[in-house]
Amino acid sequence: MADKKEEKDESAVAEVAAYDNELEEEETPYPYYVFFILGNEFCERYAYYGMRSILVIFLTYFLGFDKDTATVIYHVFAALCYFFPLIGGIVADSYWGKVNTIIYISFVYFLGMVLMTVSAVPQINSGQDVPGTINTVIALVALFVIAVGTGGIKPCVSALGGDQFAENETGKKQLSSFFALFYGSINAGSLLSTFISPLLRELKCLNRADCYAIAFLIPAVLMLVAIGAFLFGKSQYKEKPVSGNIFTEFCGASWSGLRGKCKAETKDKEHFLDYADQEKFSLKRLTEFKYVYPIIVMYLPMPFFWALFDMQGSRFVLTATQMDGVFGSVTIKPDQMQIMNPILILAFLPLFQSLIYPCFEKIGFSMTPLRKMSGGQLITALA
Repeated sequence: MADKKEEKDESAVAEVAAYDNELEEEETPYPYYVFFILGNEFCERYAYYGMRSILVIFLTYFLGFDKDTATVIYHVFAALCYFFPLIGGIVADSYWGKVNTIIYISFVYFLGMVLMTVSAVPQINSGQDVPGTINTVIALVALFVIAVGTGGIKPCVSALGGDQFAENETGKKQLSSFFALFYGSINAGSLLSTFISPLLRELKCLNRADCYAIAFLIPAVLMLVAIGAFLFGKSQYKEKPVSGNIFTEFCGASWSGLRGKCKAETKDKEHFLDYADQEKFSLKRLTEFKYVYPIIVMYLPMPFFWALFDMQGSRFVLTATQMDGVFGSVTIKPDQMQIMNPILILAFLPLFQSLIYPCFEKIGFSMTPLRKMSGGQLITALA
């Protein structure tokens, strides 16, 4: 009798839990204030790519760098843009939080865009119509400040967007649709700016046959709009409390494991992280960190791919300046040749989201984020 009563109690608890889950699913509204984040991302990406698309032409034909030096500056700038996300992530997780980090560093970003615009005004060089050393110095400082800005907010915006969704099945579906829109907003901004900025630089202004100042001013204005869009939704954003940075914790655990293994008299443990200080690092965290190293090995070739991929904004553009750019009845400017990347992404994104992935789901093959990444890497390797 007692066993039957326990079974009934367990069944009742399960029914209540199932009902609560259903109720929770029904009461999970879409957080529409994430569209402020999407608007911010669109404007910021327009600002970034609007400046970067014409950068190597600006360095070569306005500031007078030779092609090799212009290429080096371009790629050092690109490298810094992907170094400062480490700093931005540490600051956000350990000190300021994501929202404040985005706001504060966005103003630094805006300052960099303003400096870039000023560097394109030749008259600051003793009132002459020819740019000089002052223009070059301001431009290089501007590029560093922009790298700090775009890199500093890069790890925070997408993560903050993800934090707005519930951790249930409805929330997961909403999150997937959000990141599709997020990725689409990135490439929509890239597409428009890569098309428009080369047109703007060919206008005539400031007693010259070019107008880089206007071409840089529009991205600066869009960066200011991006800050405004983000601030509009500030009061509604959900933010996880500051709790320390996972990257610094990972580095600390790895260092502790290496030191522990070197000092250990017997080295019979399976992984070097097993030697880490387990009073400082939990067993669960150390187990998670062990999975990182195989992923690092998988990603080791990636810098070589991206180094080549980023050349489409430097050497490919400089090569295109030696061509007429005529494609049928259309003339493509050298710095517009990068436009195919966002065009193809925007074309294939809805195709995959609405047709290809659902087809895989229907045949019982769930397209998890890991499978999507692996498939994309395989296709890229074959290409």
